[in-house]
Amino acid sequence: MTLLEKFKKDHPNAPMREKDGAPKVCPFHLGYTDEHDHCRGMTCVECWNREYEGEDSPVETFEASMDVGDKIIATYIKLCEYFDKGAAYTIIRDLTSGGCFKDGNNT
Repeated sequence: MTLLEKFKKDHPNAPMREKDGAPKVCPFHLGYTDEHDHCRGMTCVECWNREYEGEDSPVETFEASMDVGDKIIATYIKLCEYFDKGAAYTIIRDLTSGGCFKDGNNT
């Protein structure tokens, strides 16, 4: 299974980049890879087409349960359009630790 196949399985409704079909988020920020530098020298498509080496289970992203994972990842991807990845991660982390997304009623 590739990183991209894992992402699509875990987040089937997440929007993808129009130009190349890759997710709008780095696999490192989802916990799919251990090292951010691992992708250096590769395009995003090449990176996402690498073999997934983790266990085949949902990643607990941003300290939230995966039953709301699609909502969280969609929000994170949207935030990445306006903020750098670190800032977007911090926003999501702060929202999830503060109770947002937990009851499924927040957008």
